[in-house]
Amino acid sequence: MSLSLCIDLATYSLSIYGEDHQDKQLLHKTIARSKVFETFANIPAGHHPHTL
Repeated sequence: MSLSLCIDLATYSLSIYGEDHQDKQLLHKTIARSKVFETFANIPAGHHPHTL
């Protein structure tokens, strides 16, 4: 499965948007900038993007 990932930066938060090779949305989530490292550090390799 391939995933294209876009990150939209704002002042206090960021939005993460992911889609597969058929342009189907797999992920759309907004998180606080202070939680970025915590969020990504807790994702195991090969983790399904729906549960991010």
